[in-house]
Amino acid sequence: MVDVTYPTTLDGRDLDSYCNTIDGELHELLEPIRALDPAVIPSQDQREAFLMMRTLLEWAESFTGTLRYDVSVKHDDCPEHDEYARRKIARVKEVIAGL
Repeated sequence: MVDVTYPTTLDGRDLDSYCNTIDGELHELLEPIRALDPAVIPSQDQREAFLMMRTLLEWAESFTGTLRYDVSVKHDDCPEHDEYARRKIARVKEVIAGL
């Protein structure tokens, strides 16, 4: 029998489960602000800050959605999962560098 040890958080929770919790929390945080028309924010600077915050939360949510399944396993049999993560990371870096 193979002994499998999954990564855990500092408080002992399974990391994949914790990523799933974060994913759900981010979804709940984002749901009401995705429907908000940013034009209702009177200050252009505050509107831009709000949109940046929302975008960063959406990027975080896109990572947690993947990590909740992939963070606890090796991907020897399915390298496309790691490739997907590499492409996502590269895209986020590209977007952030262009800001």
